[in-house]
Amino acid sequence: MQLPTPQAPSAPPIPSVTTSISGGTTSLTVSTHDKTTTTTWDSLTKATSDSLPGAGGPLSTTITGVLTDPGHANRREFGPEGAAINTADDRRRLLHGGGRRSDWSDPNQTLIPTHGCTRLHNQDAITLGNFEKQYGMPIEWERTQ
Repeated sequence: MQLPTPQAPSAPPIPSVTTSISGGTTSLTVSTHDKTTTTTWDSLTKATSDSLPGAGGPLSTTITGVLTDPGHANRREFGPEGAAINTADDRRRLLHGGGRRSDWSDPNQTLIPTHGCTRLHNQDAITLGNFEKQYGMPIEWERTQ
């Protein structure tokens, strides 16, 4: 009698997020043992003139969750509920939607500068936040020039 060949347990997906400041994109890459999938969105990392030095520069941190508190959800600065993504950055640089123009809550609102955060279209920030909630663990985020 021949025994079945043991199968290695499938590894959990390994996600990472990369923002290209000069390219104006943010990408979610998910790797499993047999494939890699990347989703890329338009983004803007441009600090306003009154931001602290280096605010809009490169960084390496982790995404730690979605902010749903009253200070971040449904706020012009951060977008509709689910569009503000928290990080472990000690300067509190987030990924979020919103804006200060009249279209701040639209799914595909105008991307305008922040005080050092990376701004995504609301629909894309919510998609990334939903992935983070489903994954349930911190996700590496690299913001490169």
